[in-house]
Amino acid sequence: MANVNEARVFSNEGHTVIFESMYEDEQWYWKVQEIKDSAEEIQHLMTDEGGQLYMDQLISQGYLGYN
Repeated sequence: MANVNEARVFSNEGHTVIFESMYEDEQWYWKVQEIKDSAEEIQHLMTDEGGQLYMDQLISQGYLGYN
């Protein structure tokens, strides 16, 4: 079973991205949930590094981040 370490939420104009840091099988990764205009929902996994890069990209695009 995976352990959740932290969660981060980014939001911008009806698009919300939720990152949950997970640890399983001796590896860190991000479980990512994207919600667009409160309707369409997409879930995927990212490596730790990929998740950090995606968060940096969201911030550079004007997304507001919350812990």
